[in-house]
Amino acid sequence: MGMSDLSPFSALMHRKVLCVVTVLGLAGLLTMGCSPRGTADDTEAPEEQYEELSFEVNEELLQDELVLDELGVAYRIPEGWQELDEEHREVFRAQVYPLLHGDDNAELLSVYLDPMSGSLYVFTALDDGAETGASAARKRHEEAGYELEYTEFRKDRFVVRQLLFQTGNTVVFRLFFSGPPVDEEFEVSFLIPYAGYEAAARVIESAIGAIDEA
Repeated sequence: MGMSDLSPFSALMHRKVLCVVTVLGLAGLLTMGCSPRGTADDTEAPEEQYEELSFEVNEELLQDELVLDELGVAYRIPEGWQELDEEHREVFRAQVYPLLHGDDNAELLSVYLDPMSGSLYVFTALDDGAETGASAARKRHEEAGYELEYTEFRKDRFVVRQLLFQTGNTVVFRLFFSGPPVDEEFEVSFLIPYAGYEAAARVIESAIGAIDEA
């Protein structure tokens, strides 16, 4: 997939990857084209203090809509991706999940796998809230020595706090959702092999864009 094949969102993502590689000297990081936090004054509502980011949803890249009743959230997983069976879900919970969440109060809800690339799409309920969860994750990953990119933005009526870092050859992309559309705050995570980040750009954009209140 060349640059001409990418949507504006994905092209910006690609440019920011190249910039991070140059500055940090890493093998590479994946980042979404999020606008920086807005410069609103204190009289604005909290959700108005963030720049809004639009996502281009390619219907052909996604399966039918699903609903997480625990969150009141509708979403769509990418074509070809599959929900982990209980055996592999337990392996993920035991070996991977603690690396993301440590011992915080987060409930694993759903995990989907792309069998072609090994990428994962994870939903988590946040008992302690999105702002607290994002702050704790940011501190934990920085203390572990990861180079983080942190951004905040609005998606529709959601406020999203996003963390991005690379561990080994895997890009970890964490988005903490809060806002009035749903009562429960939650996290969406993508774990993507760095070699496949460019091919995953439109898929991720579409998947995030499809997240909405049920």
